[in-house]
Amino acid sequence: DAAAALFNLCIYQGNKGRAIRAGLVPLIMGLVTNPTGALMDEAMAILSILSSHPEGKAAIGAAEPVPVLVEMIGSGTPRNRENAAAVMLHLCSGEHHLVHLARAQECGIMVPLRELALNGTERGKRKAVQLLERMSRFLVQQQEEQESQPQASAQVPPQATTEQVLENDITEQLDSPASQYPMVV
Repeated sequence: DAAAALFNLCIYQGNKGRAIRAGLVPLIMGLVTNPTGALMDEAMAILSILSSHPEGKAAIGAAEPVPVLVEMIGSGTPRNRENAAAVMLHLCSGEHHLVHLARAQECGIMVPLRELALNGTERGKRKAVQLLERMSRFLVQQQEEQESQPQASAQVPPQATTEQVLENDITEQLDSPASQYPMVV
């Protein structure tokens, strides 16, 4: 079986880089995103192994994997759920972790992660808990950044006249996406 041979080759650290440079990641991502699910278990296991390599993490990250991985964490087989969580954990650490954390949040990862942390395999539970901790830190950081940014009303000087406040509000409205539509008076 070719998938088993690739898996066994990729276990050895020295072969991971070779496999990645040979273009294995796009092929594996094609299997993972294939709606028929052929070789899904093998593909997810190989992806998990390759995600532990810096080049593999970069190649996987470039393939926009987060929506597929979030879906897999929520509805895959127990083994695929743990492998998807392992890949997400690798993606959410290192150089581009904020991009992947933000995308995971957009895709609604928190509920499937909590469910995996409660009902997954032992490895799946560990990965889910680690990923939940990273997501929680990310969300706290995002909230703190939002709270530290001054509000539009706070930017108006206290001695501003009513006309200045209205002028600021109108300028903000004109700059907003809603200004594309005519106002009904």
